Amino acid sequence: MNNPYALWELLLYGIVTTIPYIIMSAIVFKDHMRFSKRTSVLLLVLMAVCEISPKVSIYYIPRSLYPLVDLAGGLVYIVFLFLMVRDPPGKLAFYLISLSNFSNLYVIAGKYIESRISMELALTRYNWTYSLCVLAVQAVMLPVMYKVLYQPLEELDNRPENRYMWHFLWLVPSTFTLTWVLMFYGYETPAIERMTSGISYLLYKALIDLGSILIYELIITLIRRSNENLDLLEKAYSQKIELSHYKTLNEQIEAARKARHDLRLHLKVIQDFANENGDREVLAYTSELLNTPSLQNPIMVCENAAANSVLQYYSQQAQNEKIRMQVKFIMPKDYFIRPSDITTVLGNLLKNSLEACLREKPADPYIKVKGNPLSRTTYALMIENPSRMEPASNDLGHYLSHNHEGPGLGLSSVQSIVDRYAGTLRIQQENGIFRVSAILYQQSEENG
Repeated sequence: MNNPYALWELLLYGIVTTIPYIIMSAIVFKDHMRFSKRTSVLLLVLMAVCEISPKVSIYYIPRSLYPLVDLAGGLVYIVFLFLMVRDPPGKLAFYLISLSNFSNLYVIAGKYIESRISMELALTRYNWTYSLCVLAVQAVMLPVMYKVLYQPLEELDNRPENRYMWHFLWLVPSTFTLTWVLMFYGYETPAIERMTSGISYLLYKALIDLGSILIYELIITLIRRSNENLDLLEKAYSQKIELSHYKTLNEQIEAARKARHDLRLHLKVIQDFANENGDREVLAYTSELLNTPSLQNPIMVCENAAANSVLQYYSQQAQNEKIRMQVKFIMPKDYFIRPSDITTVLGNLLKNSLEACLREKPADPYIKVKGNPLSRTTYALMIENPSRMEPASNDLGHYLSHNHEGPGLGLSSVQSIVDRYAGTLRIQQENGIFRVSAILYQQSEENG
């Protein structure tokens, strides 16, 4: 079969119309791949080979089969992207269809530029001049499209609310595809003649794509604003939960303190009655009770009043349940961490540790608490207990509770406070030991 172009021209055409879009997809979805980096790279290379090969096969097949080659290339791209990326199908469809629409603009622009250089060359389809013209258009347009559209798309997370919206939003670029199909196939005049006859065809397509960009930008902006509003609501709810936990814990600490004080008074009265009546057994019993650690004056654990109250309370709870509690906690009296925040962090973490020991009943139940200021503006703490249960989280990164279905409110409160101090929270389960460590930093507003 006589072919108007060489085999290397078809290879160049395949590379130009494949590799830039694969690179774009790899950048946009680099943090959303299902597989390891090595496996993803191998799949991208295989994807490139599977896309380029049909385009090179044009050298050997009749012109009537050319549309099937274009269709095969598109199907390869779709299959590989859906296989490799774990984003919602609707979001992937939105990306693929919009990218295809813009690639059609590059094709038209490339062919128009080529026609200004040589009309004779432009009337063929796959020659090297056409590939170079398309490549020049891509070099200018693809970085712009990434910055304007695909980078904001990349930054959108995959929370359930967004997944639902993507079920329908992919239909928006589909309408522009229908417009393109009508432009390309809806006239008796061959498309290649319309692309080379003048600039009006290119301008018409460019205006349509400009309108689509504005609509896509509006969609992404609305999703981002919706996410920001949801984050604010979630933060407000989290702070409400923090305040509730703080109040509840303080009430429990105060109730325990009053009960201990009242019990000491009652025992003293009983001891006085027994002393008057010479009841030695009652005297011995009340003396023994009065000397128990739980009824003694609380031992000062650290200088910080809020942290000290929480540690005293849970030390007593652990002692009541025969759980060893090792505390090495240093926090100055006046420190940058607010009393309500350290109360919530310590209270929730110690409550979780205590419940884990009671729930799993390890052979040697213990809770280890360490806290130390690394500097005037940096504080580190760690809480450890035996546990066989690994931490689990949902798609949004929220840790799930072991006591009920859904996210654990305690860890969510701790995470929000750590975030407030621009800190880091690390949760590990290794060799039957559950460990939570956090670092908090003083923020500028705290200095005021």
